[in-house]
Amino acid sequence: MAAIARREAADAAFAETRERHNQAELAVKLAQERTVAEQRYEKYRTAAEMRAEMTTLDQTHPSRVALQPLRERVEELRALEVTIAECTAVLAAEELPFEVTLPAPNWRPLFIVGNGLVYAGLVVLGAQAWARVLDIVPAIASASLVTLFGSFLAIAGALSILVAYRRRDSVAGLTAAKEMRHEAIERRLRGRSDTEQRLRDAQARRETVLAEIGQESLANAEKLLAAEDDHVRRLELLQARYAELMRGETVTDVAGGRDDAAAEAERKAAALLGMGEIGKDPVGSRDRFEARLKTHQLQRDVAVREEAAMGERVEQNPIDALEVASTAEALAQATERLGALLRRQRVYDLTLGALDAAEAATMKKATAYLEERMAADVKHVTGGRYQKVHVADELQINLWSPERGDWVPVSSLSQGTIDQVYLAARIELVRLVTQDRRPPLVFDDPFVTYDDERATLAVELLRGLAADHQILYLTTSDRYDAVADKVIELPGPDGPPKKG
Repeated sequence: MAAIARREAADAAFAETRERHNQAELAVKLAQERTVAEQRYEKYRTAAEMRAEMTTLDQTHPSRVALQPLRERVEELRALEVTIAECTAVLAAEELPFEVTLPAPNWRPLFIVGNGLVYAGLVVLGAQAWARVLDIVPAIASASLVTLFGSFLAIAGALSILVAYRRRDSVAGLTAAKEMRHEAIERRLRGRSDTEQRLRDAQARRETVLAEIGQESLANAEKLLAAEDDHVRRLELLQARYAELMRGETVTDVAGGRDDAAAEAERKAAALLGMGEIGKDPVGSRDRFEARLKTHQLQRDVAVREEAAMGERVEQNPIDALEVASTAEALAQATERLGALLRRQRVYDLTLGALDAAEAATMKKATAYLEERMAADVKHVTGGRYQKVHVADELQINLWSPERGDWVPVSSLSQGTIDQVYLAARIELVRLVTQDRRPPLVFDDPFVTYDDERATLAVELLRGLAADHQILYLTTSDRYDAVADKVIELPGPDGPPKKG
């Protein structure tokens, strides 16, 4: 009997250790899956942030014109500025040819006088020569004087003619110079007109290009180009980082992937939390149970061999064998029941751990929700006396007391105030639980201990809740009839109808 008991105990210990080892293996797998989910969450969270930043950058370009067209416009503006500067310099430095003043055409009178003097001198000389031929000159002195006079007239006339010719040549040269000047002016005027037209065209084009990019000057356009270039570089760098991060994946909804990964990581963490000590250290637990499993295996082998040896001895005594068989059968049944109870206990432990984890997550969510939503309801039901609410762990509600200048636990207030605060808490919990569903709500005279003022405030709060839910208020009082949409009186068991 002792050998059978030891073998069964070894079997039970081995089975339990193997079960715990399997749990530890499952915990290791869950921990690995949680790690993968957390890594995926971090990856998708980063990708979602990048996508949001890329969307913001794509919608906030400094320039309304794309980078390459903007760069081309700025280059064109630079060339136009050079053209405008060149044309302006040419027009400012250009001067018209010098003025030529023609003298009055006075060479003709001098020419006529010179001819007259030459003719007069020739006549005098001819007459003197003729007089000599005829020998009518009275004296030699007189002849010399006449000859000198005639020669003087002829020479003076010749000089006058020479001066007249020179004046005529000078006037002709000035006329030619003036004609050349006029031709040069005409050429320069034509060139100036072309330059002015080129300047006007360049200025008009500059204004058009500036209007296209929404700027007022080349300097502003260059600043805009620098800003747009930096903006595009940032966007392209972010896109490259995003492509590298999501390389090999085709996920389009990274925000959804992030949320799914977070939910999966939370589920794995909750499952590990439900496993107790095994979930806290899955790898260490697995290694410990592996070592224990080997030990129990050895102990089981020893017990089996011992049982076999004892069985051989028992078979030698038929009477003892019957008792042993009966006792062994009873022990086997008891061992089977024990194993079932142990398995049930493990199931209960796992279930309780999961429920505790779910409760903790729900309490955390409910705490944040109540703290955000209760303040307005508490302010209403307390007539504005308490306006701030703080909800601690385990739904411990504290109110800000203006009189004390500090937070006070709701349990330290009057019973009427406690009832009002917990009414507001229950209403907000109903909103949290029902979400977008609208089930009817039944109230069994919760304000029976309220005075009329508090009851009125509480009923007004229910009136606000009636916008989303059907409210059934059961009461024996008629002080709420005025605010009810419909009043139904139910007959009592032994008397006249009572309010309902």
